[in-house]
Amino acid sequence: MKKIIPSLKLKSVLAFVAFLFVSLSSFAQSTTQDSLYQPDVYIARAPVSEISGPELLEKPWFWILMVVVAVVFLSALLATKDKEDHETHAL
Repeated sequence: MKKIIPSLKLKSVLAFVAFLFVSLSSFAQSTTQDSLYQPDVYIARAPVSEISGPELLEKPWFWILMVVVAVVFLSALLATKDKEDHETHAL
């Protein structure tokens, strides 16, 4: 048992050092100006970003989202009241 513990500590330290080395080397490579990896950057313009207030009210996904938020809020409220009722009866 005594031999297992130091080897596990050594393995975890070596794994951490390897992870740190790989992270730092990839960060250093990405920060250099003449890096071999130059990703293409795409700017996506979602149609949702240009929706105004009245247009938002016409979208069905907005009302579905509002119903989901209301259901979660009501269930949390009922769970809190139910918890308080059980705590008062338990005492």
